[in-house]
Amino acid sequence: MSGDSDSDPLEGILASSHRVERIAARARDVAHTFSAWALSVDTAQGPGRIVRIELTPESTLWRGDGVFLGWTSERLRAAWDALRSAEPETEAGPDFPQLG
Repeated sequence: MSGDSDSDPLEGILASSHRVERIAARARDVAHTFSAWALSVDTAQGPGRIVRIELTPESTLWRGDGVFLGWTSERLRAAWDALRSAEPETEAGPDFPQLG
C-alpha cells in the first residue's frame, strides 16, 4: 500500500464485476441525510464497497467496506477512478426533444 502515484490503486485486488447505485448516507452530528454513490465490487478476495459522499462541490468523503476497509481516502478515490474508467462505453439512448 504505497502512496506512490504511479502504483496500481487496485494492487492485489482482482475485480470481477462492479455496480454503482445511489444511496442515502448519514453522518454524526448532522441533522440531514446526504445522497451518496456506492460502488459495490465483487473480487477474488471477497466483496467490497466504496462509498463517495459529496458534502459540497469542494469536499468529498470516502469510505471503504469489505476488501476496501482501512484504505486511505486517496487510495479509495484512485480505485474508484480506475474501476469507473474500466467500464465499457454505454450506448447513447434516443434523443428526445425538450418540450415546454
